[in-house]
Amino acid sequence: MTEVRSPWPLILMNFAILVGGMLIAVWIRLRIAIGMPLGEDYRAQNPELYIILAVSILLAYGFTLLFTPQSLIGRLLAPWRQFRILIMALLLSTLLVLVLLPDISQLQIIYYVIGVILVGGVVVVLPARMRATAYTRSTTLQDMREIYDKRFLVAIWLRYTIQSRYNQTILGILWIVLLPLSMSFVMAFAFTQLLGRTQNIGVPFVVFLLSGQIFFSVFSHVVMNSKSAILGTIGIIKQVYFPREVIIILIAGEALVDFTFTFVAFIVISLFFGVWPNIYYILLPIPLLLMLCLSLGVGFIVSWLSMIIRDMQQLIGVLMQLLFYVTVLFSSQSVDPRYEFLMSVNPVSALVEAFRDITLYGRVPDPVRLYLPTVISLVVLYFGYVLFKVNEDRFVDYS
Repeated sequence: MTEVRSPWPLILMNFAILVGGMLIAVWIRLRIAIGMPLGEDYRAQNPELYIILAVSILLAYGFTLLFTPQSLIGRLLAPWRQFRILIMALLLSTLLVLVLLPDISQLQIIYYVIGVILVGGVVVVLPARMRATAYTRSTTLQDMREIYDKRFLVAIWLRYTIQSRYNQTILGILWIVLLPLSMSFVMAFAFTQLLGRTQNIGVPFVVFLLSGQIFFSVFSHVVMNSKSAILGTIGIIKQVYFPREVIIILIAGEALVDFTFTFVAFIVISLFFGVWPNIYYILLPIPLLLMLCLSLGVGFIVSWLSMIIRDMQQLIGVLMQLLFYVTVLFSSQSVDPRYEFLMSVNPVSALVEAFRDITLYGRVPDPVRLYLPTVISLVVLYFGYVLFKVNEDRFVDYS
């Protein structure tokens, strides 16, 4: 990102890409049985590993200052300064890990190289190409600073939206709680009584189903409402300027408000079935924050795609219905072992599992299971935001 004068945003972002590549490598090496079996004392990561990544990015930044984009080495590496630094840091870190940490699996190092290249391509190369054709030349940091300056607009608009949703209804805001509760009880009755199917989940099926539904609803609410968000506000967009991402952020805010009310109801229902709150509730912000990041990223992408491909609205509805059944009705403990890998690859399913670990089973979620969802959520959020911003000036044309 050559527009940024201070080197630190560039350095920190590339360091985050290296860390993301390493987390992907650790996840794959520990969860996929390929290569030589790992011993019980194998350490896939340690503090020295991430110190090497930090040193590598600093050295790479210093080295790239010696080579201009017009030099032979500069042309061979890449036309973008950030990607030159990333590639140089990748080479240095790989070499240092092989020399200083010989106990690290070589297969894990291969996964690390592949992961960094994939994440770097999505986070650095594609956004650079998209910005090259954009009408505006603002950077991501400038866009984020603008939305932060207008945070009061977001707060006022969100309050108005929440009040207007249930202003003329008899039960008002209680619908936020009644809808997921009624659906959970109906589905639980259908699966346990009518179909006679139960799962070895260790908790009442109603609570199991409700926990997955209310957490999944954060993702589904943002995605389903984002598909028509721009078209629904195109009249305001044509008349008044404001950061267009406010529209998607408002939808995420609504989802968070709905989750707050339904979570309180979930606690009450859980107490009725003998599932009590526990100390691990303090970890709930972690999966919730990741789910919001993933939801926002997908929401940005879906809102843009729905402008140029109108069939996306119907397709998204079908995909969300399928994802609901795959994610909410099953757990990694109850699903066939042949399909457990597919559930772990799905970031939404992994985050729902983490939420259930905390609320239903009173345990710390497996950190390794969260590595891939964490990387995917942050990458999708950044890519989706850039995609949305570079195309926001074309929304009126598409309408």
